[in-house]
Amino acid sequence: MEVIERPAVPSSNISQQKLQPPYVCILNHEDFSENPGLNRKGSSKDVEALHRTFKKLNCQIEDVSNPTFAKVQDTMEKLSEKNFDNLAGVVIVILSHGKLKEKILTCDSKNYDLDEHVLFKLNENETLKRKHKILIVQACKGGWEMDAAYEDGSQFMKCYSTTEGFVSYRNRSTGSIYIQTLCAAMDQDALKKDFKLIIEDVNEKVEKLAELKGINQKPSISYNKWQPLCFGHFVNNVL
Repeated sequence: MEVIERPAVPSSNISQQKLQPPYVCILNHEDFSENPGLNRKGSSKDVEALHRTFKKLNCQIEDVSNPTFAKVQDTMEKLSEKNFDNLAGVVIVILSHGKLKEKILTCDSKNYDLDEHVLFKLNENETLKRKHKILIVQACKGGWEMDAAYEDGSQFMKCYSTTEGFVSYRNRSTGSIYIQTLCAAMDQDALKKDFKLIIEDVNEKVEKLAELKGINQKPSISYNKWQPLCFGHFVNNVL
């Protein structure tokens, strides 16, 4: 449960395809009607920041507010069938409470698994083969292990606001340290820098900000077959 409080060079294939920026889907678990004590005040501030950041990058953005387990399944099923032929990839942002082993809490107090219910569904989509799949999770975790490589050459990255066994901090008025720092870094560097380099900078900044506040939060990432992804290479391809 949360506690309140160098330029990349794209491959020639991608640059020649004139792909549009990655599709962004935000799963914002904020209001837990069955258990109001779990409500995540301040999460809307993170959604606002994410919209400002990705809108400037000409990304298509889908909002899924207060999803139940069934809604998460429906959303991912539709994404597994969506045509991404003209897009550079997909970004899934999850804002919720989390548990050990990458479990996320839905607004009807059920758990879903980051791999089984999100990443693996994206891997079913033929139009996402060999394209970037970025999962950004603002949630507590309750060792981080590298996933096995996929034979289809999938490039994925899981970005977590904290590490196994640690909490993740969110301010009721301003949003979470992690998402707000991420959006600020993307605003500054997304047009010219590989996303992996940006997220590494974000993790370092969040850890230092947490230390200044006297708290312990250490973001983590896991990735497979990563090739540089610079949002700036796709911004001007939107008609």
